[in-house]
Amino acid sequence: MALKSYERTPHYRQIQSAFKKILHFLPETMPLGAARDIYRFDETPAPSAIDAEKLLTLEHAALHRQTVRLTYLAHYNRETIERKFDPYHIAVVEGHWYAVGHCHLRSDVRVFALSRMLTLAATDERFEIKKDFILENYFAEGFVRGGRTYQVELGFSEREAVWIEGRQWHKSQHLSRLKDGSLLMQITVPNLYRIKRWVMNFGAAAEVLKPKVLREMIAQESTAVTAMYART
Repeated sequence: MALKSYERTPHYRQIQSAFKKILHFLPETMPLGAARDIYRFDETPAPSAIDAEKLLTLEHAALHRQTVRLTYLAHYNRETIERKFDPYHIAVVEGHWYAVGHCHLRSDVRVFALSRMLTLAATDERFEIKKDFILENYFAEGFVRGGRTYQVELGFSEREAVWIEGRQWHKSQHLSRLKDGSLLMQITVPNLYRIKRWVMNFGAAAEVLKPKVLREMIAQESTAVTAMYART
């Protein structure tokens, strides 16, 4: 599974060869086929395809603390903006490539998807990672942070309440059973697009109570889906 994370990087074959050499010298405690018969592991999706040249440019810049200049396609309004960026770290989250670092345009630490970097080039400028930077704050619980946080309240039907109560979905979650048997979930998340997709998995059994912008996002998506299936 660890090797799969590097499957579409320029370093895959080199790492694969190293793994094979290590496995050659390890004692075989259980045949691989037998292990597959009794174990099951859920894997995150393999990393999406990425421009190898861009990845190497970003990788070199992160290693050598070198500022890059990039043109980025924003997800929310499809606007393209050029900016300078200090790449601190590169990560694969649920099969998608991201870079976290200091955005000169916003004067703040931001997360950018590599797939939306239209152009990318190194500059001669150097940077230092901010002393208060903590990587886990930007990729915690699988939610990619976009520079702010949102207080979210969700209502789940009684039918889904037992399922929701049965696991820890997010470290910030607070669950409360209501008199009618339904469930209230309160969480703090850094990204509304991903929580939107998660909530929509429950269909009519989940309702966004707060914030208003998330309600509107799901309403727009639901309207579009209804219109699509209404076509004859």
